[in-house]
Amino acid sequence: MIRRIGRYFLNGLLIIAPLSITIWIVVGVIDWLDSIIDLGVPGLGILLMLVLLTLVGYIGSSFFVKPFIVIAERILNKVPLVSIIYSSIKDLFDAFVGDNQKFNKPVLV
Repeated sequence: MIRRIGRYFLNGLLIIAPLSITIWIVVGVIDWLDSIIDLGVPGLGILLMLVLLTLVGYIGSSFFVKPFIVIAERILNKVPLVSIIYSSIKDLFDAFVGDNQKFNKPVLV
């Protein structure tokens, strides 16, 4: 009887813990993002950030701005400590998103 109750408890913990931790992380990230641009209305900072990121992406993909981005990347790649951080983050993002995706085929594990 005690073993069965313990098993039920562990089973419930295995069901609830991942769900509650995921909700806690998502709420924390949303609160953190919203606090970056605090406009007094919950969610408005995230909306403004999404609009700004989309606008920067649109401007950055234009033909006239790309040479400036290439120059900025060359400068960042020449600064000793910054080059390691920047190239690592850029490679990570390029592996999942962009023209040179590395992980685009499913595998069987």
